[in-house]
Amino acid sequence: MQVAAVYRGRGLLLLLVAAVVAVYAAIGVIQARQHAALSRVATDTERGLFRGVARLELECQTLINALNQRVWDPKSKPLDELQLQYETFAGHLASLEAGTGQFSKDPLPQVAIVRSDFQAFLLKGDLILGVDVDTVPTAAQLQLMIQELTALTAQVHDLTLWAWESSGLAVDARNAEVRTQADTTSALTLFQALLTFALGLAVLRQYRQREAAKVDAQTNKLKLLEADAELERQSLRRAAQEELKEITHALPLVVYRLRRTLQGAEAYSYVSDRLEELTGILPADLLRDAGLLLGTVHPDDRDAVAQQSRAALAQFRRYSQQFRIQTANGDTHWVYCESVPRQLDDGSVLSTGYLQLIDEAKERELRLHEVTAQQRAIFENTPVGLLFSVNGQIQQFNAKFASMMGVSGTELVGKGLEIFYESEQE
Repeated sequence: MQVAAVYRGRGLLLLLVAAVVAVYAAIGVIQARQHAALSRVATDTERGLFRGVARLELECQTLINALNQRVWDPKSKPLDELQLQYETFAGHLASLEAGTGQFSKDPLPQVAIVRSDFQAFLLKGDLILGVDVDTVPTAAQLQLMIQELTALTAQVHDLTLWAWESSGLAVDARNAEVRTQADTTSALTLFQALLTFALGLAVLRQYRQREAAKVDAQTNKLKLLEADAELERQSLRRAAQEELKEITHALPLVVYRLRRTLQGAEAYSYVSDRLEELTGILPADLLRDAGLLLGTVHPDDRDAVAQQSRAALAQFRRYSQQFRIQTANGDTHWVYCESVPRQLDDGSVLSTGYLQLIDEAKERELRLHEVTAQQRAIFENTPVGLLFSVNGQIQQFNAKFASMMGVSGTELVGKGLEIFYESEQE
């Protein structure tokens, strides 16, 4: 029964697909006809009489300007340049006469009159500005040409307005045809939308019928896979935690991770087992209360530690500092702390670092400081003048030497030993 329903759904789906394809084909044919109609409108507009007479009017005005320039300032418009411009005008008119722009093809009387008048103008103009004319045209001849060409320009302007109106009427007719085809396309598009909706419903129905037979098996399979994946994740997590615990326990330091939110709240997400050995704080207690570790810092160092550590977190820079801590039994130890922060996607800061006991190194440092201070005291208080130099340059001398030489404490530092000798041989 379920198989028969699936086959019926496939038949309906194929029928709907065929109908949609047919509608798409019909819309394509109508759109092609619309494109052809629009192309004809554009072609008629560009190649019609309006373009020809508008171009002719522009050429007339250009030649009139050149003639006026020659009349009023002959030096600015040489004769050969004027003749070249006249020949260009005659050439454009000849191209229109040959049929470009339908200037010579239009049977209207207005066009015939304008064409005849321009032919007469060219006959007169060739006698004045033709390439075969050797005499220089007079201002009166040029003025006569300007008058005749101005009158012709007015006729061309009237013809331009008429051509514009004719072109507009043609475009209106084409637009009416395009609107009719657009209405047909809209109706087909609406029908296409209905078919597409029906097709979507058929596809959805077929999909539900197909998936209904598999849903139980897929659900059970997914549950098994999820259970297996969860067991594997837990096993990997436990293994990773054990490995990390073993590594950090072998290190002579406390490894930690501290997270600070945008609101300033701080919490430790990980602390190694060495924390209890170093500070007496249980790792579980520090995970619950991040302020416990700061409480172990020596009171004289606590403000500096809090200020520098928080500034490093706020500025996303490496933090390192030496300070003292006090354990629960009252012992004081020197520790070195270093961490590297990084910003998380939610804007909070995660700082990973370590805390290391440095009592021995700090003790060596204090002893070295004491020895250095003792040596300095002996050097300064000995009753004998002492001077140290490196490569012939004075580096240090004691107060007795300064008193013997009658100089201040640093006056001779950096000078050469030759100042104590009268000659280079000494």
